[in-house]
Amino acid sequence: MQQQDPDRDEERDERPQPITPRRPGSFIDQQIAQAEAAGQFANLPGQGQPLPSADDRFVPEEDRLGYRMLGTTEFSPPWIEARKDIDEERRRIDGWLVHANDRWPHLDGAGRTKLQGEFRQKLEGLRSMILDYNLRVPPSVGQMRGLELARELRRLGVE
Repeated sequence: MQQQDPDRDEERDERPQPITPRRPGSFIDQQIAQAEAAGQFANLPGQGQPLPSADDRFVPEEDRLGYRMLGTTEFSPPWIEARKDIDEERRRIDGWLVHANDRWPHLDGAGRTKLQGEFRQKLEGLRSMILDYNLRVPPSVGQMRGLELARELRRLGVE
């Protein structure tokens, strides 16, 4: 029997091993194992600490771990980004409405009509965003309530 050179065994260990039924795993798994063995994951910031908590109430229970992992790379599913956009748009419209209501008493009929048209356009844009969100969101999360346009329009001109 031939005696094997220990230096040669180390060379073999460094190269990725082919994936076979007897050797499950992927190339990525092998790369991670090699990096871990080389100590590349030692002394990383936050090592041994729990992951920061995230607001995942809109994520189905079975998907939370995956989304949490994606969140650390600052990736969010499209429907979560859409929800953030809707919330931001609501805040913008509310701010706009405060300023519009301050101007309302000083406007003539044509100015008020123009402001009402602008408000309606903003609300219809928000309504469209909500409909789009409701088409994307997983059923387990639930849909957002739509806008009642007439009720929202009554908010304009309130002193």
